[in-house]
Amino acid sequence: MNGLRNTSLSSALGSKVVNYRFIYVYVIYQSIDLPTGKQVRKFAIRRSKLITSLTELTLFIMPEPVIKVKKLSKSYRLTGKSRSLKESISDLFKSKSSRHENTDSKEHFWVFKDLTFNVERGETLGILGKNGVGKSTLLKILSEITLPTSGTVEIEGKIASVLEIGMGFHPDLTGRENILLGASLLGMTSNEIRNKLPHIISFSGIEKFIDTPIKKYSSGMYVRLAFSLATHISADILLFDEVLSVGDAEFKLKTLRKIKQLSEKGTTIILVTHNMGEIISLCDRAMILEQGGITSIGDPSLLISQYVEDVFAHNIAETSSEGGQLNDDNTPVLNYKEWSENDLGPGNQFARINKICVLGREKADSKDIYMNEDIDIEVSYRLTHSDHIFDVGFTLYDNTGNNVFASTSLLTPSTSEQRPAGDYIAHCTIPANTLNSGTFTMNVFVIENGDKVFRSLPDIVMFKVSDNPDELNKPWKDRFPGPLRPLLDWKITSKKIQNNVVIH
Repeated sequence: MNGLRNTSLSSALGSKVVNYRFIYVYVIYQSIDLPTGKQVRKFAIRRSKLITSLTELTLFIMPEPVIKVKKLSKSYRLTGKSRSLKESISDLFKSKSSRHENTDSKEHFWVFKDLTFNVERGETLGILGKNGVGKSTLLKILSEITLPTSGTVEIEGKIASVLEIGMGFHPDLTGRENILLGASLLGMTSNEIRNKLPHIISFSGIEKFIDTPIKKYSSGMYVRLAFSLATHISADILLFDEVLSVGDAEFKLKTLRKIKQLSEKGTTIILVTHNMGEIISLCDRAMILEQGGITSIGDPSLLISQYVEDVFAHNIAETSSEGGQLNDDNTPVLNYKEWSENDLGPGNQFARINKICVLGREKADSKDIYMNEDIDIEVSYRLTHSDHIFDVGFTLYDNTGNNVFASTSLLTPSTSEQRPAGDYIAHCTIPANTLNSGTFTMNVFVIENGDKVFRSLPDIVMFKVSDNPDELNKPWKDRFPGPLRPLLDWKITSKKIQNNVVIH
């Protein structure tokens, strides 16, 4: 039921026509403002030749799902023991139920069990979850690359997918030959291929290498070619698995724009990503997979906010069980990350980060952090050469994965200079009353000579900012919106008017 606003039916129908849930909710809750059937008919004809009456409008806004998944399960054998031809042939004549029972032994691992959900026409669904919960396996089943162990999948329309790097491509063929082969297999006619080939090549941005065998392509070039092909074949349904995690910033921006354009045109999209900001900005609904099943499905912003809080609580429990650093009350510390000699931090052979700490009022990484206190960020790193200039920095994200801000020593001229080899600590402070209460994550990076950037994995540090203790009994009950809550210097003065002039 996303997007419900106080607006007219005309503006509702004039917007994205595939946003059926919005129009349906509007008809229910704002029916008092609906024009007569005749007026609706005239307006609908003007907007779309498909809608010619109020009855057809009602049918149009209640579409059948284009993807129906019912009790879908998938398991894999854990043992390396090979099966004989006789055993394999015998399985073919067994009933589904008996095959299903055989997979309950300890030799099998269940990726997920009994997944049931629908995806509507024109909807963009984001799937989120930790590695290993079956997100990619689910997309492979929907793409008919992998067979399920049990359950059913019903798909209406042409489907295309961008899954693992290089999947669907022949390594010995050139980029151009793979486009021609892939487009043919996906049902495009010779005329369609001839007309769209220049656009596919142009969008991919690899024109110089299009006649080179793709086994020589980088992972970024693979994704460029696969995404460009999938989004130009007029598919009804598109499946993307971490397509935005590979490639440079310029191409990521192009893919984001393209996904939004396809969604607005009515293409059904399923997007698997670890980037929570992408799910919020691109998706109508989000689905979280955990522990072999769907834990929640619904509004992206609400689900992701709760998901981050759950991850924070899980990390606390996991750190406690693994004997990590503990606070005085035996709760674990999460607001620091230290790399060992064997577990290399971000950097290169000349400079490498080995620790990052987020410190509160007590200047210790074992204490709580409150909104009304300075937050110190300390980044420890080691230089092994003195002939390069190295700077460090971090990017801060809120609990929905949105970039709050980034900061780096490169922006402070007095700190961006050559230094002799040795160990250093870079320090900066987030002023008190800047961040709102909530959970935040960070990545950390090294910049070499002002241009080359070496980043850590995302969410390398996670910390929680708590409400100020003296605000617990204040009249307001709900958290202020947004990741920032700056304390501004407000002044109120009396207003006097003399000769029609306002005097403060």
